[in-house]
Amino acid sequence: MQLKKINVNSPLIVSRFQEHNNIKQILLEKISNSDSQSISNSNDKITKTDFYIDEQREYKEYLLPKLANHMKEVFRDFTIPEFAIGNIWFQQYNISDEHDWHVHPSCHWTNVYFVELPTVECKTIVREVLSLDTINYQAQEGDIITFPSYFYHKSPKNNVLDRKTVISFNINFR
Repeated sequence: MQLKKINVNSPLIVSRFQEHNNIKQILLEKISNSDSQSISNSNDKITKTDFYIDEQREYKEYLLPKLANHMKEVFRDFTIPEFAIGNIWFQQYNISDEHDWHVHPSCHWTNVYFVELPTVECKTIVREVLSLDTINYQAQEGDIITFPSYFYHKSPKNNVLDRKTVISFNINFR
């Protein structure tokens, strides 16, 4: 079989969530009141998440309209008529927690909102699909990173005492 591979650029977008300072504490309180579970296996250790819990969550209802407005601005220059935010969940990482390489299936874009980011070394690591090189980007607490969902990414081991909290969400173009 003959294949022609044409490399095209896909963006990793870092955007500052302007609502962050106003909503962080409220969001963390709502998350702390949510049902959650821990994950611990040979590849992952996550102190608290609601990924496998399908019930409606108060923090989601609170956050979703704000995220939708923010993401409209992120995708302003894209030639798409509209998008839909799909799955949304939180993950909290205490010391020694980590989440191994993975992709997000059945969606176009993966997003990670850094609600609590104790150090830049704790930020999500994203790698190129063909070269497997990690993508160098700058992000801080209050930022949202957006990238194609087929990019492998992971949460590195949290080596500090402070907790890391992210809210991940998937987006599909319509």
